Amino acid sequence: MDRDNETNNISRVVSLTIGGASLLTLLLSRKTREKVIGGVKQTAVKVNEASKFLAENREELIFQAKKTSNELSSFLKTANEDIQFIKERAGHLREAAESMKDTTKTTTAGIKELKDRTSLHDVSETTTYERNNDTSS
Repeated sequence: MDRDNETNNISRVVSLTIGGASLLTLLLSRKTREKVIGGVKQTAVKVNEASKFLAENREELIFQAKKTSNELSSFLKTANEDIQFIKERAGHLREAAESMKDTTKTTTAGIKELKDRTSLHDVSETTTYERNNDTSS
């Protein structure tokens, strides 16, 4: 903890020294002082111009802000409706895909069963045919 305080104190001393040297240079150098004063005056003029613009166009700025807000609200509402529509359609597609999957499984099972019956029927006919031919010889 003492080390932190020491570091903070050293940082303060360094900052104050640099700040003091900068201030001293500013006060002693006429050219620098004139530049700073000119910059401050120019900034004050720009701030006054911006203030005047805002005061003169207050109503229009408020109108534009409201209009933009309403347009954004409308856009978000439409986007939300579109998302809900897509979500519903995706649900229908998922249900249709599951139904098709079940139908395909049922059809495959039915075809396999039919094939197995046909094969058994063919085998039993072949066996009966062979038995009949063996006894006739």
